[in-house]
Amino acid sequence: MLKGDLGDTIYLRSKDEGKDLAGKLNAFNKELSINIYTVTKESRAIARLTKQAQKVATQLPAEQRDKIQSILWSIEEKNKKISQASNHYTP
Repeated sequence: MLKGDLGDTIYLRSKDEGKDLAGKLNAFNKELSINIYTVTKESRAIARLTKQAQKVATQLPAEQRDKIQSILWSIEEKNKKISQASNHYTP
């Protein structure tokens, strides 16, 4: 799990101590996997939208285009960091 693999499941025998904790960890990993999948999917959507916005920006006057492209560059850089963080994990 520390290496980013969230697909591992903790199995304990019914007599083992910590069975409740293991169940909670498994549930947490499952929920985290779902959330990371959502973040990854939305990050890809942001990447597609920024590309579309760049195409539209090329039709604007130079001053507006430069402002928009600067903002889009910032969005892309933030999105790259989000993508790198979410890609660390595997479900």
